[in-house]
Amino acid sequence: MANLFTSQTPLSGDNADGAPGITTATTLRFATDGVINAVRFYATATVGGTYTGAIWQIDTTDNPGPGTGTLLASKVRPTLPAGGTWNLIVLDTPVAVTAGTLYRVGVHNSDGRYVASGAFFGVALTNGDITAIANGDNPTGSGTVNQGTFAIDPALTYPVSTFNSASYFVDVDYTPASAGVSGTVTATLPALSGAATGTAQATGAAAAVLPVAAAAATGSAVVTGTTAATLPATVAAASGAVQVSGIAAVTLPAAVTQATASVSSAGQAAGTLPALQASATAATTAQGTAAIVLPALTAAATDQNTPARRPGTYTTGTLRARHTAGALARPTYTTGGG
Repeated sequence: MANLFTSQTPLSGDNADGAPGITTATTLRFATDGVINAVRFYATATVGGTYTGAIWQIDTTDNPGPGTGTLLASKVRPTLPAGGTWNLIVLDTPVAVTAGTLYRVGVHNSDGRYVASGAFFGVALTNGDITAIANGDNPTGSGTVNQGTFAIDPALTYPVSTFNSASYFVDVDYTPASAGVSGTVTATLPALSGAATGTAQATGAAAAVLPVAAAAATGSAVVTGTTAATLPATVAAASGAVQVSGIAAVTLPAAVTQATASVSSAGQAAGTLPALQASATAATTAQGTAAIVLPALTAAATDQNTPARRPGTYTTGTLRARHTAGALARPTYTTGGG
């Protein structure tokens, strides 16, 4: 939020005119559209009475007068302010203001309390988008406008009187409409988990570090992209499948298959397959368009060695194969005739 006054402090900090009360104000103009969130004011060292903040839009100039304004918002401060410093009266609803339009922001105190610095507004004061015009300025060409105005009245009143171009240190908390949040930030993706028949998938056109993905039952973990990617360890169970595709080199993690599951790897670049353990009726396959190094396979010892018969006609007979240590001996044939 922005303010008009920064380090300035009043020369006369503890004035009290008593009843019936006084409204003091500052005339402001904004360089951009925006909103006023609160009336800001510098309280006297000794506080007391009721404090009411208000915002008017100036309708007519003060000279020739009388000047008039439309009340846009007002709010009674629920507690006494801190003495000898800046305080806020926060509006229930922020007031929208338009660039170039003149506004008058004031505070009424029922005990007639105010601070002041004489001859302060002989020149304009600007801080950022907020400007307090000089006293007697003619910003619209239709007449002059007073700065550092006041009105003596028991109730909140639009103030038009001025004395010695004084400042009564009434300000605003202002937010320009252009103030927002913009930019590009990097997003970190959470871990993905695919279960049952779900699919965990990550895609992108640039290098990415993918989260760990776990596939169970008939689920699948899929990773695609147009640049190199390093995949995390993946475990496939039951009839699940693990799939990797891409047009750049891919390093595959270790894979373990169980029951009738299969493990395959396909790609357009050379790859080295990890060691595989096959049991029961499991099968191991590898295909691709570049060199593939296949792992060793171990098969259960259920094979039979049966030599081919020599040509001829055989009657009922017996084929026996005798084994010697480490070698298969020549078979002996016993025939029924011929």
